[in-house]
Amino acid sequence: NRFCKSLNYFTIVVASVIAVLEVVGFFYLEMTLLENILCFYLILFCILIIVTETNLFNLRSESKILKLWAPRGLFYAFIGILGLNAITTSVLVQGAQFQRSVFRNLLVVFSALMIGIGIVYVAMGLLCIQLINDRLEHDYQERRHRAVEIKNTTDKYGSLSGSPPSTSIVV
Repeated sequence: NRFCKSLNYFTIVVASVIAVLEVVGFFYLEMTLLENILCFYLILFCILIIVTETNLFNLRSESKILKLWAPRGLFYAFIGILGLNAITTSVLVQGAQFQRSVFRNLLVVFSALMIGIGIVYVAMGLLCIQLINDRLEHDYQERRHRAVEIKNTTDKYGSLSGSPPSTSIVV
């Protein structure tokens, strides 16, 4: 379960960096109309990844494609491939060769990481690890709910090891 949570946070970071790089590229790269459209879609898809991984708006459980890990992994790998494709045709408007290479290398690294994340999600989905993770999460939520109930009952009626209730009947 810790691995799945770590992968979740890592995916959010990678998608955020790709989105920021694409926004920077949108303003500082000389691109054709098709490249601008591709950049815009990459930004939207990265936002969708962030919303999915944070489970905002309950999107993960509502979407049939994003709910299952194997299709989600294919989608993430596709986003990484689009990111790599966006690199090959863009040229910086201004800036030295060093700035161009840094920007390009960052986008290559994070797009490759997104492809790797997608592959990991596909593998975990095919190995049914999602079922194990869902069961662990369900058990954790049940234990948490029971602990809250026990705490509320203890707060309401007092501690079991404390003094006896004042309304006890003595025979």
